[in-house]
Amino acid sequence: MSASFRVDISGLRADLLALGAVADAETARIVESHARLFAADLPTRYPAGATGNLRGGVRLDKLGPRRFRVQNRAPHAHLYEFGTVRRFTSGSGAKRGTMPARPVFVPQAIYWRTQMFQRTASWLRSLRVNGFRGTPEVRET
Repeated sequence: MSASFRVDISGLRADLLALGAVADAETARIVESHARLFAADLPTRYPAGATGNLRGGVRLDKLGPRRFRVQNRAPHAHLYEFGTVRRFTSGSGAKRGTMPARPVFVPQAIYWRTQMFQRTASWLRSLRVNGFRGTPEVRET
């Protein structure tokens, strides 16, 4: 899952252009800090396990000035997150049980993304930017 941040500047264009590099630097700082907080918090939400692969598989990649990707590269992370169904292997006769889903990643991603949006909105409000009334428009990629 990757997250990026875009501000719809149609009504705020003049004020935001006046802010220039300050707005760029501050939004980049906010996005980076929240991506790092998310990546640091996520391993604590997984169980320790025998190998620690779920905790150790969390990675943070910088994709651009305001773009980061947090992902769990453990090979079985999706099984933990989404669970499994009962399976039967016809070749060996093995019966595999079910594992219930234990969503960790998505709820934490939603939480930290909300925190990032709220911090950005409060920063814009603190500047008293004319025309800013609420939440910036955000698109997921």
